[in-house]
Amino acid sequence: MPGQNNNGIISRNFILGFVANFLFFGTNFYLVPVLPLHLDGLGGTRAQIGLVIGAFSLTAIFLRPVVGRISDIIKKKWLMALGALIFIAAPPLYAATESIYILAIVRIFHGVGIASFAAASAALVPEIVPLEKLGQATGLYVTSVSIATGLAPLLGSHMSATTDFAVQMTVPSIASLLALVMVLLIKEPAPRNAGNTTPFFEVLKSPHVMVPTLIFTACSFSLGTITAFLPLYTISWGYNNSGIFFSVFSATLIGMRFLAGGLPDRFSKTRVIFPSLLLLSFALALLSAVRTPLTLALNAALYGIGYALAYPSLNAWVVEHSPVAGRGLAMGVFSASVDAGAFLGPVFMGIICQYLGFSTGFLLSALIPLLALCLFKTTIAGDDLRVTQACQAQSENEAATKPPAF
Repeated sequence: MPGQNNNGIISRNFILGFVANFLFFGTNFYLVPVLPLHLDGLGGTRAQIGLVIGAFSLTAIFLRPVVGRISDIIKKKWLMALGALIFIAAPPLYAATESIYILAIVRIFHGVGIASFAAASAALVPEIVPLEKLGQATGLYVTSVSIATGLAPLLGSHMSATTDFAVQMTVPSIASLLALVMVLLIKEPAPRNAGNTTPFFEVLKSPHVMVPTLIFTACSFSLGTITAFLPLYTISWGYNNSGIFFSVFSATLIGMRFLAGGLPDRFSKTRVIFPSLLLLSFALALLSAVRTPLTLALNAALYGIGYALAYPSLNAWVVEHSPVAGRGLAMGVFSASVDAGAFLGPVFMGIICQYLGFSTGFLLSALIPLLALCLFKTTIAGDDLRVTQACQAQSENEAATKPPAF
């Protein structure tokens, strides 16, 4: 297959996709400390801030599955390019208005870009890496997002403190333009499944697609809450650099994906998913009591461990249980979990924080991963053990019947 390194994960296409992912998602995380403070300066309430931040994900929730289906038919790089073009156009539109409601509309338009790029990018990975290393490859690939998570908010905080909003909005447009260049350089294999796709509702009916999607919605619900309200939460106790959380969170994700990225491939994914959800819940509960930069950093590390374990395990679960002809759609549905949580978290927790405060909001959000854990336990948790055991038995049979090498 062109562009794929059959002996390992790293290839030209992988590197280009990695860099494009870093630049693209960097523009998104750059806005994390910038937009809430800008909206607060415009006089927005906590509920309005949550609505505007969450509106970004509203369109993407519904579009990612559609993009996933399209990516089963056409080259994924064109969908990634469309997303990058929208990300180039959206930041100047933010700077052109001071209306909270028009900003919400711009956020919805911006969300079309994330839907187009992210779903196609996720579906690209199984095409350019060996499938037996998919869990590790996915963890390594999304490390690009982890690096962006750590660096971009720091840049955003610096720009927010030193420049006006119009200047701040030039940075994400330039980064998105560079991402577009990287995408166009990808030499993607021709679509393998054109005219031979799995029916849409057959994919939606699969518990091995929908349950992991709901579980990761719970994970991204918590991250969406943190993204929307942590900058204002830290200011409420006298600390103005919430970027430290995202930097430590990012460093933890990167470290975990290099040190433990192969765990989903070597062990039952169930044994990885269970502790990851428990860690996320515990970290969110602790976040409600954080009042110093040191405890904020420690909390970010704990939260990062849980998040780093959850995503590649759930992602690989969906890929392994999806037919090749429906893999793009399945990945589109699964990746919509990021947007669903990123929308629901700020909107619902914005209302709670408006009336009960930030600490109560974070404490209540700790219940969401626990509910996801209960869902996993009562539905598909046992299936992974059977898949793992079947694969091991098949490998042993193949080894036993393979003629000796001379």
